[in-house]
Amino acid sequence: MLIIMLAGVALLLVMAALLARSYRLKRRSRQQLLAQQKDITEKNRCLQHLLTEKEWLLKEVHHRVRNNLQIVISLLNIQSAYLDNDAALHAIRQSQHRISAMSLVHQKAYQSGAISTIDMHEYTQELLHYLKEHFNTGPQLVFACRVDNIQLDISAAVPVGLILNEAITNAIRHSFPGGRAGHITVEMAYLATDQLLLVISDDGIGLGPDFDFEAQPAIGLRLIRMLSEQLEAALKINGGPGCRIEVRFKTAPAALLSPD
Repeated sequence: MLIIMLAGVALLLVMAALLARSYRLKRRSRQQLLAQQKDITEKNRCLQHLLTEKEWLLKEVHHRVRNNLQIVISLLNIQSAYLDNDAALHAIRQSQHRISAMSLVHQKAYQSGAISTIDMHEYTQELLHYLKEHFNTGPQLVFACRVDNIQLDISAAVPVGLILNEAITNAIRHSFPGGRAGHITVEMAYLATDQLLLVISDDGIGLGPDFDFEAQPAIGLRLIRMLSEQLEAALKINGGPGCRIEVRFKTAPAALLSPD
């Protein structure tokens, strides 16, 4: 009977020891888990701080680039006051338009929440407004912006913006002589998840039946070709009736460029 009691006590002691050991292990594991969670939380806080700082720095870069480009535009404007050569004045005005198109990209970048992508619908509307104001086109020219909700990477937005500037400027200056009325339309839409189509068209006098794009010396059309090559885009120009410029190029899938 004594042996049975001693065995029972021993068994209880062993069970108590096992329970105590299990409790210590669980407590130690819990402490380690809490320490790991604290470490992860601290690392996440540091990463969030670095990310916020990086975004602020990028916005500041875009802001300064935009300001510097505006200074260049102002300097060109001052220089133009001392010129009496029409060709030189025209070259300076054209340069100002191109710089403004680039400046607007950086302006949209630092003003928006998505610092690495540009809302092309907003950008195109603002560029059209700028060109209408500068050329004082009046009510006889009607502009249409049919650009989808497209977020374009800034590395592609700059050449696309310059293409838009050249095409719209050429249409305003050459497609409607004598103040004739007409329409200029800008369209941009996804053909596939990673392919975009940009179209700038007008219903003006066109480029004529003998138009040869490859032989064109005009700097605007040459720039459109060079910028299309930079985008690795397929470029197509239809010169009549009216004028239609198509630029097809690949970009990152829309989901990857979403500002959300």
